[in-house]
Amino acid sequence: MSPLQIGLLAVLTVCIGASGFLSGSETAIVAVPRERAHQLAQQGRRGRRLETLLEDLEDTIGALLVANNFVNILGASVATALAIALVGETWGPWLATVVVTAVILIVGEITPKTLAARRPDRFALAVAPTIYRLSRILDPITAVFVALSQAILRLFGVSPSSATITEEDIR
Repeated sequence: MSPLQIGLLAVLTVCIGASGFLSGSETAIVAVPRERAHQLAQQGRRGRRLETLLEDLEDTIGALLVANNFVNILGASVATALAIALVGETWGPWLATVVVTAVILIVGEITPKTLAARRPDRFALAVAPTIYRLSRILDPITAVFVALSQAILRLFGVSPSSATITEEDIR
């Protein structure tokens, strides 16, 4: 392998790892009930970060989706370039599509989401500081996508609803 191909492989590896981190983070954060986040906020800074992320859940999910889609698409593009260099233009894109789909599903989606769903409090507390910073960095980009999404929802007659604490949340 050439130095360029090794570099592409490194970028692809980082993208797949980031995909798993972001997917697991989304699942964990969404799985933590608001009241539980409030309790965790009383215990320390990570809990306060988690509570902040849940207070603005739409923007948090928006930032996670923007970041996760970026790393998945970048990973697919890099894998395609790498596969073309290794097996040629005829089969490279097909090979990249099959391999990247399988790897992202297993390493970037199913496994981290399963882990996060089994231990959402622990997972969410571990990732809260990083996701908090990421969401602040991506705020301008996320705001555009959230606004576009809300406009589309309004076209379908769906109004953005305000978050309320239900009796089930309290239980």
